[in-house]
Amino acid sequence: MKELNVRDTFAGCEGSKWVSVVTHGYKSGWALLENFEVPSPEAGRKALITE
Repeated sequence: MKELNVRDTFAGCEGSKWVSVVTHGYKSGWALLENFEVPSPEAGRKALITE
């Protein structure tokens, strides 16, 4: 599993939700939020990529 940091979010006109991510190797890009398993909002929990 690779660790990513979310820099920004965007909602598309068709209702899709996107996140701008950057890796520790400083590669960046946009991904659909649905590709992430988003944990409940408890302190210290991290999202996991599902695809």
